[in-house]
Amino acid sequence: MDMRQLGRIDRLGASLSFLCALHCLLQPLLLLALPMVGLGFFLNENLETLFLTLTVILASFALLVGYRHHRNARVFPLLGGGIIFIVASRLPFLESL
Repeated sequence: MDMRQLGRIDRLGASLSFLCALHCLLQPLLLLALPMVGLGFFLNENLETLFLTLTVILASFALLVGYRHHRNARVFPLLGGGIIFIVASRLPFLESL
């Protein structure tokens, strides 16, 4: 893979990360506003699960490519911790917490 392709993938990952953060910030407002304007389907649980899955896959890919370039394994515990938190947030018995 050449550097231009990696740059595109990196920008895609950063964009998805930004959209994820924006989604988390706006979620309370979206819960109220989207059904009123007929866009309640965006609050579908499966859509959020798909979004989180794509985020984890893209982050894993980006870190693997970064590791091959920099040879610094300190990022993998952060990836593991992030994945654990994401999976824990999807478990039904932990969602109420």
